[in-house]
Amino acid sequence: MELSLYDYYGESPLWQGGYFGGGAIASPLSPPPIYRQTPLRSPDSEVMDRDERDPHLRSVDAVTGYHVQAKDGTIGHVENFMIDDGRWDVRYLIVDTKNFWPGKRVLLSPHAVTEVDWPGHEIWLNLSRETVRTSPEWDPADVIDAQFQTRLHSHYNWPAYSFY
Repeated sequence: MELSLYDYYGESPLWQGGYFGGGAIASPLSPPPIYRQTPLRSPDSEVMDRDERDPHLRSVDAVTGYHVQAKDGTIGHVENFMIDDGRWDVRYLIVDTKNFWPGKRVLLSPHAVTEVDWPGHEIWLNLSRETVRTSPEWDPADVIDAQFQTRLHSHYNWPAYSFY
């Protein structure tokens, strides 16, 4: 895996370079890669045209903060995402409702999303405000166990989450 990273960035696995223009990975005296003076890819490397990219693909950072719209109005904003690191899919959207009700965080399945308005920075759900308002509160300090997931999924009438 490490060698694949070095190949991808066109770097040598040996620590090289001085303070300016050092390696992208693990060079003790080089600045972080964001401060590099040379591009990570050479100009003749294969780069996707803007037209070839998936227009629906966004980073978690880009979507964090989007306003969340229920069928009957705004309910909050996306605070973060919960990713299943085994399957590499989004398990839940972490939605903060404190701007609209006495605050709490709730978990919403991506299957509840009906539309994403990329330019408007909004996510639309197939749920009502009342359904989200009465959802079990999620506390980041608590472990999400089978009991919590069962309660959450039964509240929304979602199928149980498959771990395998």
